[in-house]
Amino acid sequence: MVSVLSPNENGDTALMLAVKDELTDTVVILLDKWKHFRISQVHYALEHLIHHHRWSFIRDFLKNYHGDRISHLTLRGVLRLAIEKENLDTILLMLENNVWEKQLKEKYINDEIKRMDVVKREERIFELIKMKIYLKVEEIQSLLGENKSQYDIPWTIRDEKGASILHYIVSSPSCIDFQYDIQNEITQLMNSKDGPYINAVDFEGKTCLHYLAELTGIHFSNCIIKKYRQEARIISIIEILIKFGANAALSDYSGKLPEELAKLPKTEYFLKEQRKAITSKQETLNEFPYENDPVLEAASNGEDTNLKKYLQKQKNTLRAQNGYSGPLHIAIAQGHWKTVQLLLSAGAPLSDISNEGFTVLETAYRTENLHARMHALIRHAYINQLNYELRKVIGNNNLRATLKKGIRQLVEDIKLKGYNAKWPKQAYFRDNWKLLLTAAKLGLSLTCHFICFETYTRVTRLPGDKQEHPVCIALSNSHIECARVLCIDHKLHPYHLPPEQEKIAFKFFNNSLFLEEFEKIKNLPTSNLNCNNISIIKKMSSLIHEKSNVSVDNEVLRFIAENGLLHTLNKIINKVNLDLNEIVDTVSRSGLIHIAARYGHIILLEYLVLSGANTSICAQGKLTPAHLSALFGHTRCWEYLKCLPGGQEDSLSGMDPESSLKGFQEMVKTLKLHSLDEEEKSNIYNNPQPRATAQILLNNKGKHFDIGSPKTLLQCAMDKKVDLEDFKNTKIQEAFELLFKSLVHRVGQSDNRFEGELVPAGSVAENIRLHFLDELDYNVVLKKFHAMDNGNINIETVWNADTGLKDIRLIPDEKIRTHDRMIFEERNLITEFKLAVENVLSDPAYEFGTQNLSLVYPGISETRVGIALYFVWSENDETSRILLPSVDLVPAIPAPLPEDTGLKTLPHESQDMLKNKNVCIVCCGKSQWRYSLSSIENVLLSNLELHQRAVILACKLLCSFLKPDWWYPEEFKRFYQVWKNIYLKIDVPVSYVIKAAFIKELAANTKSDSWTEASFINHVISIFERMIDESHKPKQVKSFFVPSYESQRFGDGAYNFLEYLNNLKKNKF
Repeated sequence: MVSVLSPNENGDTALMLAVKDELTDTVVILLDKWKHFRISQVHYALEHLIHHHRWSFIRDFLKNYHGDRISHLTLRGVLRLAIEKENLDTILLMLENNVWEKQLKEKYINDEIKRMDVVKREERIFELIKMKIYLKVEEIQSLLGENKSQYDIPWTIRDEKGASILHYIVSSPSCIDFQYDIQNEITQLMNSKDGPYINAVDFEGKTCLHYLAELTGIHFSNCIIKKYRQEARIISIIEILIKFGANAALSDYSGKLPEELAKLPKTEYFLKEQRKAITSKQETLNEFPYENDPVLEAASNGEDTNLKKYLQKQKNTLRAQNGYSGPLHIAIAQGHWKTVQLLLSAGAPLSDISNEGFTVLETAYRTENLHARMHALIRHAYINQLNYELRKVIGNNNLRATLKKGIRQLVEDIKLKGYNAKWPKQAYFRDNWKLLLTAAKLGLSLTCHFICFETYTRVTRLPGDKQEHPVCIALSNSHIECARVLCIDHKLHPYHLPPEQEKIAFKFFNNSLFLEEFEKIKNLPTSNLNCNNISIIKKMSSLIHEKSNVSVDNEVLRFIAENGLLHTLNKIINKVNLDLNEIVDTVSRSGLIHIAARYGHIILLEYLVLSGANTSICAQGKLTPAHLSALFGHTRCWEYLKCLPGGQEDSLSGMDPESSLKGFQEMVKTLKLHSLDEEEKSNIYNNPQPRATAQILLNNKGKHFDIGSPKTLLQCAMDKKVDLEDFKNTKIQEAFELLFKSLVHRVGQSDNRFEGELVPAGSVAENIRLHFLDELDYNVVLKKFHAMDNGNINIETVWNADTGLKDIRLIPDEKIRTHDRMIFEERNLITEFKLAVENVLSDPAYEFGTQNLSLVYPGISETRVGIALYFVWSENDETSRILLPSVDLVPAIPAPLPEDTGLKTLPHESQDMLKNKNVCIVCCGKSQWRYSLSSIENVLLSNLELHQRAVILACKLLCSFLKPDWWYPEEFKRFYQVWKNIYLKIDVPVSYVIKAAFIKELAANTKSDSWTEASFINHVISIFERMIDESHKPKQVKSFFVPSYESQRFGDGAYNFLEYLNNLKKNKF
């Protein structure tokens, strides 16, 4: 007998099927057994009942509510709909029932009720305006200021068409009726302190001048004399509006100017002359109009009067630019709801994306302590525009019916879910390409925005598409704003279109897309750019402004491909005869198309393909662009490239791109990267406190790794340890060792300064590697320089009074100072070492000795103490095994063990093992040096007892829950930013952090019976406590000659681990 709780082959339970088929009575019956269904399914079912207004059942459901089962998100949706439908019984039940803390629920319910009051007043204002031929400013002001003790309503409110009060005033019949003094009313209105914005636009982008121009063809008399007087009156009104800043040069969203809508010649001529005067002023603006933009400051401070003034003077100020968020995002985050109303009326697009990647809706919800009025205002703006777009979908063919269904459902989801609303799954149409084309044809800019955001939507042309493209179709049908949304907010490009469309695109976009892209890169905060990137940007800037003799540096091209700078590349291609198939990174043998595929820049990929780039050219290891997109989990790019030449080819290891993608997905599955459910993702997106984010991640990962007690943590840590005796792991380890011995030998031959011995270090050498064998560390112990007896390097330790720590100085002998003086200055040891390794790897004849191993872009990069090389390991067997290892190589100078190491505090057996061990000195900054005790750590940690090893493995496992690896795609990195932002104040390897604290824990617990299963959790807690102690008392850190930059290495994130571990110890999970 099959239970109703059992899912079918598609994973749907009876409850889910009943919801999908809209069997509301069945949903009620099944939901009665709600405790036995997954909570996400319960949410979905409850939403269905809300939409069908089954209030009596919802009230019964809430009576039996338990706070740990239903999310506040769903409850707020219930409450919001109850208030909108004036279902007072449900509202009262929410107040009586212990749904939230009393203060919170009363505050929220009061906010919602007040908010609904404002919405109704706004609706009433527009009803009155539409009913009356003539309405005085005082009458409207009294309506706006009604109940001033609660909320006064600004002049910038808009109706369901996006039209403002000003639009209605200037388009009313009273404008041509001489018994009304409309000119005086407009003057009085514009002189008022909080009056409307003069250039407010509706959902078609029409200003009050557009409305006045249209009026000339509607209500005019047939009598020539009267028509003449009426036209003169219209021109006088236009003069007044222009005096107050109305802009006759503003086109609507179909590209039409007010003069083009005027039906009478004098009005048309007058508007044309005004437009020319305004345009000539705007031409004196800087070529880069975004610098020092005061609009952002005014939006941030809620200075509405200044904001109106700046918006009238400047162009292109309503979208995100300069590497910062747009004014709408900033005003929302600061809680200035009147400023938000003003920006919306000025045409600030709801499709705009902040510099953090958040939509307008997400920004409203993720900002702490915002009034419910702000959430409501943004929801209302989305709903009004979507409903307006819905009315434009005429016809009932499959595509248009799907569009209607999707928009209707989207409106309902925004009402109920707010920021969580997405394009509905029930409104997919294959890969959504044709759906996107249809929406673009109709000019549904906000609908296009939601469709493009869906992962499964195709946004690139394939050979069979016959030049059909959303941007092309939008431009052909004069939907300029829709084309802007696609090009600016979703990075589709207006190049390689049919000639006619390309002309239109050039007319409307000209240089603006390039300028915006270049400004974002140029003005990124310096803290996010290393010195190398700053020099690249300078090179790029001079390249673009050069008139002749232009040559393009490979470094610039790599930067462009890494960052997806499509418009910058297009600008360069128009100036330079560029070979798009040329190798731009000799180490990984990558061209522009390989780098774009590796980083998942699908629109740049499409541009390169349309510009003639060859998709079958291979990088190192016979990796095609399709392989690289698959290896890094960029499904959209792989779907696109698999249809092109090279999309089905095998790599050197015999794997095709599809197998590579499966291997990547297996890695993701093993690390539980997909474990966050929608509510957890929402909480991370919309909670700006990283400590809260860290707690969500720890709880989530612990649950999915079946960690519920100290015993299961211990077991999981031991289970996830890499077995170095396993045949497959031995094969990988041996392959890397052979490769790097050969590499070091070749490097020493080419540059004798770096002749040395390869010595294993890090977690693999210490036998404490977790999850995969994908991170190996080696020291290259140099032979030419050493600090041993009679060595050519002397070491001095100097007390640093500022940090309370010992700094290390290297003093080379006279011979070295004569011949190799520069190598010990700045970071030259690392820079020169990297150059020597690059020279060897760039040799086309150099081979790795195994078909399983390939270097991938970025190939090689500098780390804090050495260099890192990036590889893909692929095995074409039944599991399609893929690993993305990084290998650290550190040039190290041999040195004797210093006296003051703290090793004397370790157990005697450990001290005996470490006697007479030599260590190394490594570079760790500009003329900064530190001891590397990896040789000691290798011996100490590889000889741990079982329960000692379990402790350090458990610490590493917990840290891995918050730490992104180098190969994580952006969709995952977005959730793991807490590691860099909060847990560590600087970017120090987690292994260094844990080892330092763990060795001190060993030293503090020397008795043999100190390390047992019973004491396991206490040791783990103690290690994280040490991290906190040392972050607050940096001067007391006595780790092995820690240099100054590491003195503040621990952030407050360790508290998250302590809270989690203490709950684990108390068996709270």
